Amino acid sequence: MKKELATCYPLLGQVYTFDPIFIEKFPVFAQYDHVTRFHVNLSQLLPIIGEFGCDSVDNRDVISQFIKRLEQKIQQTMSERYEFIGIHEITEDLKTTWQLSDNARRLKHGVEELFKSAFKTKIRQGADPYQNIDRQMTMQDVEYFEAHDPFMENYLAQIDRLLVENEPHLFPDNYQTILLFTAAEIARQIEGSIAKCQFNRYGALQLDREYRQICAYLTNVAGWSAREKVARLGQIVALLNVETIEEAMEVWHNSKTMTTSSTTRTLSLPEVRKVLSLRADFPTVAIKSIE
Repeated sequence: MKKELATCYPLLGQVYTFDPIFIEKFPVFAQYDHVTRFHVNLSQLLPIIGEFGCDSVDNRDVISQFIKRLEQKIQQTMSERYEFIGIHEITEDLKTTWQLSDNARRLKHGVEELFKSAFKTKIRQGADPYQNIDRQMTMQDVEYFEAHDPFMENYLAQIDRLLVENEPHLFPDNYQTILLFTAAEIARQIEGSIAKCQFNRYGALQLDREYRQICAYLTNVAGWSAREKVARLGQIVALLNVETIEEAMEVWHNSKTMTTSSTTRTLSLPEVRKVLSLRADFPTVAIKSIE
């Protein structure tokens, strides 16, 4: 059992014999301890659960997995080696671990709730002005925006400040989860704004530049895994940055072969038509006729 505890959670590698808390919570094991010398100290686990459960939303997954493995090991060991202990008694006493595990699983959603309350609304509000940018641009507009960013630089700076403020309060793995949530929400908000705009070729070129800014920032703060969260947005930007309907079809078919991630879906034909309809210079009849 010591070996199992150490394997599940290295910080619990040093395991001692049970104490009054264990006797109270697991009486069937305590009852036979003087005969079997079966020493398990689950009380070592209780302070950890209390710490994580009361003061933070951090690392629930590790706790939940640890408790589940411990529960399975206890059931297996006791049923195989100590047949005189009824399985019903074991199950009853393990309800405590099940309750702890259930609590840990519920609390792991705390990171998502934190994102919704502290990040999501601000990301959405920051993206609202994006749809007001005129996408019927000239080459002079594109050149001007290269020197005077109309939106994206400030938007990403706002998000970065938000992340920096919250990073000290999160464990690294949960901070990484927040980063991926952020990437997905940025993509969702920008896609929603794009759907309300009408583009010409130069407007699409500016959009491509902004998409590259997003990718560069997210890769810098969250690594390559963030790219997957904006992959759908990338498909939309690529479709808008074509010269002809025929080129759009080629881009779309190529995306089908290049999209290998199980979580990244290629745009459907109706979605392709909808995206291409955002190009004001593409004939509606030609868009409807594509197959």
